[in-house]
Amino acid sequence: MVSVVFLLLLVEIIVVQLSFSQFVYVISQNITKTSIGSSSNYDNNFTISTRGHFDRATGESIPEYNSTDYLYYNNISQSTNDSLQNEIMCPSEKEIVIYIHGAWTDEISANEQVNRTAMSLQLNNNTIPLIGFSWDSNTSFSEEGWKNAKTIAVNNGPKLAQFILDFKNKCEDSDIRLIAHSLGASVVNSTLVSLSNNQGMNTNSDFNITSVHLLGAAIDRGEIAANTTFGKTIEQVVDNFYNLRNAEDNMLEYIYRNVENKDALGLLGIQHSLPIPGDYIERQVDTEIPPIQDADGNSKLDCFDYFVLLPGDNHCGYIGFRGLPPFENILRSDGSMDVVVQDWQK
Repeated sequence: MVSVVFLLLLVEIIVVQLSFSQFVYVISQNITKTSIGSSSNYDNNFTISTRGHFDRATGESIPEYNSTDYLYYNNISQSTNDSLQNEIMCPSEKEIVIYIHGAWTDEISANEQVNRTAMSLQLNNNTIPLIGFSWDSNTSFSEEGWKNAKTIAVNNGPKLAQFILDFKNKCEDSDIRLIAHSLGASVVNSTLVSLSNNQGMNTNSDFNITSVHLLGAAIDRGEIAANTTFGKTIEQVVDNFYNLRNAEDNMLEYIYRNVENKDALGLLGIQHSLPIPGDYIERQVDTEIPPIQDADGNSKLDCFDYFVLLPGDNHCGYIGFRGLPPFENILRSDGSMDVVVQDWQK
């Protein structure tokens, strides 16, 4: 049965479509058991967490948490004073970057992605403090799980928006940049709308998100049009908005398209007939993502990378490719992060 499914998927990549349920049978054996090792291996200095705020089986919020709750902690302050665990500290660099992961990512994998992003940024001589936004995206690998992850993503927007407001209230002269991978684009959508609707924005007339980069965005390509809520919000609260699209992305080309019956923003970009928001820029980055497997370097094919044949195929390669054991702390490639840093420097 497994060999038949593998053969069907290979044929689909060339000619036909394969049903979501068939693909799940093969890949879910690994996707739900992803293990990078000890979570301490990839602890990050700064994390915003809403883990445990939602029921991953239903997508519903847990009653003990309100719509804007979050936990912020940094390992630097914890090592000296536990009372500083939730205290926001203004960076000397006068800017921060927040990385938002996508669907089907547990806490260990989320930490690994932030760590890999930091490695890729450092490779490009960028040392802006990086904060990971970790949310309950590790729903079941199924159509129902995908729907629940989308619901949870939307409901995390007000939480990330609250952190941004709290940060700007304390660090008024610091810029904020966002990087979102896959379904993290939906978190960004909800976050920006929440910021736009929040009267707290009026306390600082210069308060805009400096830049947003979507990497392999797993949202509808019409969702960002200038006449939509998202598009209007981009014009209101973002200085520079970048969509890094990739027409070879296997997850978006086969999984997303089969589940949603439409194309993703990260696959083909904004629909050509729709009006484009101001300060919205698209970049084609398939050539930045080499045709190699196992982007997280955990010696498992667990990120839609069974059939990585062409540049751009690997959905998890946008933030770089970690070396295989025992070279986990060496990058094989920085993915599309050089493009991100170049955009920041303009």
